[in-house]
Amino acid sequence: MAALGRYPLFTYGLLVTCQCPAAKYYTKIGGQGFKRRRQLATKSEAYSIVFLSGGGKWRIGRESSEVVMLVLRESRSFGLLGIVVFLLLLLAGCGGSDHHVVISGPGLVGLDDRPRVALTAPELHVEYASPGMIGIFSARILSDQPLDGDIEFDPFAGTFFITQGPSTVVFGIDSAIRNSPEFRAFLNFPLDGLTGGDVVPLDAIIISATLIVSVNFVDFTARVPVVIDLIDYTVPTGLTSADFDSGSLEFQFFDIFASDAGNDVLVDVSLLMQQAQLLGLDVLQMRFSLGL
Repeated sequence: MAALGRYPLFTYGLLVTCQCPAAKYYTKIGGQGFKRRRQLATKSEAYSIVFLSGGGKWRIGRESSEVVMLVLRESRSFGLLGIVVFLLLLLAGCGGSDHHVVISGPGLVGLDDRPRVALTAPELHVEYASPGMIGIFSARILSDQPLDGDIEFDPFAGTFFITQGPSTVVFGIDSAIRNSPEFRAFLNFPLDGLTGGDVVPLDAIIISATLIVSVNFVDFTARVPVVIDLIDYTVPTGLTSADFDSGSLEFQFFDIFASDAGNDVLVDVSLLMQQAQLLGLDVLQMRFSLGL
């Protein structure tokens, strides 16, 4: 495969083979010099083989984790027949593997947090007893969506990016993005009725507390271990980068599975709620991160 006819292979371009999901490749187009580009494959995409010849472009999709990109330099004399022959030789040399690119990692989870969508908004159910009163009382509280959010941390650049009030809060590691940034999600539940929800009195004796979240997606793994921290971040100014790893007042673990995507998940957060009551907090603030 050193040459096709009388035209050396290197005359027509550059072949790059790589098995990483973010492949860097270089092209020489129109004599403008080499331009650095990046192709990113997601869990549902496969790499492509792209031809540039005589000003035309042909795209041939190929489900292969070995062959990433072939770019052919402009050449009027290198016709379609030559391209087809070159492709057949290339595929034969690569063994013809036809499997999807699969990106694996610790996991990335998105929780629905659309405002005023009661069917999918994060919800806290609390059952409690009140001193001097007979019976068990209950409270239903939706999260304060404008104060919810997530924080992205780039471990290589050492930078934080804060998103306040998104429709989906995200936590975990995004293995499909360069540097694999880590996300942590934050939910905020007022206990004093400030946002129109039920009130949990400060002297209430917590019997149980259940968090209900709607899972939008679970990526890169079948099981995601999760740690929920009870924290205290500033209201109403919102999240800061310090909240990414601020001290935990209490914590607990649970798992989210790929099969939970599109469904509600119920989490027992009684321990966190009881601790919030002991500390006299008027808001239950929770941070979600990977429980590695």
